[in-house]
Amino acid sequence: MNHPRYRARRNLARKSSGLGGIVVRATIFLVLAAFCVAGIRWISSRSQTSHQFRQSPSFTGSVASYVLEAPHAPKIQSRNRRLVYPYSVVPGGVASAEELREVAAHDSVVAKHYSGFNYHRARLIEVKQPRKVYLSYRLHNKIYWTVQQASLHPGEKLLTDGSLTARARCGNQVSVLPQTETSPEQLEPASS
Repeated sequence: MNHPRYRARRNLARKSSGLGGIVVRATIFLVLAAFCVAGIRWISSRSQTSHQFRQSPSFTGSVASYVLEAPHAPKIQSRNRRLVYPYSVVPGGVASAEELREVAAHDSVVAKHYSGFNYHRARLIEVKQPRKVYLSYRLHNKIYWTVQQASLHPGEKLLTDGSLTARARCGNQVSVLPQTETSPEQLEPASS
């Protein structure tokens, strides 16, 4: 049993169980802890940078002013955790007529678009059957109407006063008839 490898292991076991072994283990532990802290800080700084990048162009003042950054990917709005769809008339949408009135009081584009809306008669309704409609949309703080029809899906919420109707999720008005105010740039939301 005096094999050289066996003696080497026994000597190593004796050394690691003494004061030197404690120092080695403590050093290894501190190095691992330092790597963990550095990794957490790195991940946190990347997350904050990404969050600041996403938030910086989207908000001016108390009302969000949506900028066309990624035309097909909705973003999450920080003030109320709602999805913000590209081309939204009201970024983050509205949950009630009162909320629409409040947004219109602070956003001249929304106020103009909803100038004939009767807030007292407004109510939320739900789409029962799929249907094709034309939609208003916001581009460079101007309102245009789609040339192509888009689909409204069952279960989708609409805000209506009986004359004007809008998608609750984005504040874009709905029309069964085509409108004349279309974009000269031929940019518009995908028909969905």
